[in-house]
Amino acid sequence: MEEDSVDISSLDIQSNSNIRIPQYYLLDLLSLSRNFDEQNFQMGIDLLFEYLAKKPQELPQVFCLLIEVFGFERDSYITKFITQSTIIDKLLKEVNEGKNELFAKLFFCVAEKYLYLQFNTSQMKKKQFTLYQFSPPPTSELFELRKKIWQGVFELYQIDIFEK
Repeated sequence: MEEDSVDISSLDIQSNSNIRIPQYYLLDLLSLSRNFDEQNFQMGIDLLFEYLAKKPQELPQVFCLLIEVFGFERDSYITKFITQSTIIDKLLKEVNEGKNELFAKLFFCVAEKYLYLQFNTSQMKKKQFTLYQFSPPPTSELFELRKKIWQGVFELYQIDIFEK
């Protein structure tokens, strides 16, 4: 796959956050990795980030995937928030101390959403649609995840180009 050249500063995540990922699209297929074991899930995230590096114009769709598919669920505490923690770890690695502006932009947007205190999720059973609003339980794993996010934010804000 060839790398596409895009002006990173022209990419806007927030205005495109309601984007839907078409079924059987490559990103839709990568979203299935949420059901894999931890090692294969990590490989799926690696592939997702490699795809984004080659197709930066897909930033809004990748953001959507990280928030809606890999975001917080009512039972995320059962797996000790490993999904969200893995994503933050891999994002911080890709940010490379601020040297990768594309992933820094993605990290800031994902961090904002992952630091929310309340989340919404939905479930469809038969013909009944249920919307849940919940706060994740305050576990030590959640505190560690949020600490990691804040440390990443503070480290990046010490770099001149991210002070804005």
